[in-house]
Formats: sequence, structure tokens, C-alpha cells
Amino acid sequence: CVADHIVAAPFALVGSIGVVAELPNFHRVLDRFEVDYLLVTAGKFKRSVHHLAANTDEGVAHFQQQLELVHDAFKAHVAEFRPTVDVEEVATGDSWLATHALENGLVDELATSDEYLDRKESEGFDIVGMRLQPRQPRLLPSLLRQALGLPLGLSQAAFSFDLAAVARSARAAVPSLPQSLMARL
Repeated sequence: CVADHIVAAPFALVGSIGVVAELPNFHRVLDRFEVDYLLVTAGKFKRSVHHLAANTDEGVAHFQQQLELVHDAFKAHVAEFRPTVDVEEVATGDSWLATHALENGLVDELATSDEYLDRKESEGFDIVGMRLQPRQPRLLPSLLRQALGLPLGLSQAAFSFDLAAVARSARAAVPSLPQSLMARL
């Protein structure tokens, strides 16, 4: 909502200015199977609601208050960047078709992406096409995964972080490797 001009397709859903938190609670299931759950915190509201512990009315009220603070901050953000919008009217968490969002100031114009790009091209703008291509797997992490017997679906972020240092060391230790192989390490 910080754009100077918001264009939406007529069939787009716009809005949803609200805050939601869902928390299934398994406390009664644990009780039924006589499973004790210990939760230790410091600070009265460190964990006001929890999915495994019994929740108190006071804790739920505090959690609701926190959600309201986030919602107020969200509404203030919208009000700052969309000053013509009646924030109290639209910040209900509801969504509207863009045709109705135009009426209440959440968008400035209705157009499909094709219509918008055609118009910009007719105005003299160059249209540049981009296409994302999947990244090829890095050779060293793949070899180490295989050597260690790790599943290929292992979180790339967690595993690659540790392997980055190994790859740098390998590059430094064998600087005469062909450039094509070095790029894959």
C-alpha cells in the first residue's frame, strides 16, 4: 500500500486489512492420555497462550490485546500511505473485488496486466520480459549429501550454510580447478 498508484485487475481480491492468529489447543488431549506438559517461563505474559498448555482467560485477553496493537499499527500504515481511505471502514479484515476496492480508495485503477503493459508500451515505455530459471544444484553440496547419506530433500538453507565454508576452502585449496568446475562449487 505504499505505491503511488495501485493498479488491480477487476477480478482481483483486495483488502484483508486485519490480523489473525490461529492456535489449536491440545491440552485436553494430553489430559485424556495422562501426559503432563511442563511450560516454564519468566515474565507474566511470556507465553500468554500455548497450543499444549491450558490457556487462561487472562492469557487469551492479553493475546487479543497484542493482536489489536498489531492491527492498529497496520491501520496506521494504511492511513499514512492511502490518506483518502476511510481506514475504519475498510480495516475489518474483509476483502473486496477490485471494482469495489476502487470505490473505497484501496486501488487507483482497474486494468489487467496485459492492458497495463499494452498501454505503457503505447506510451513509449520499453517492455522487458523476464523468466526465472531453476538454479542448477551446486556440485560440492550434492556430493557431500550423497557421501553423508543425507536425503536430497534436506533443508537447503540449513545444510548449505555449513557447506558454504567447505566450498570456499575447497576453492582455496585447489585454485587450479577449471573455471567451469569452480563455478559449481
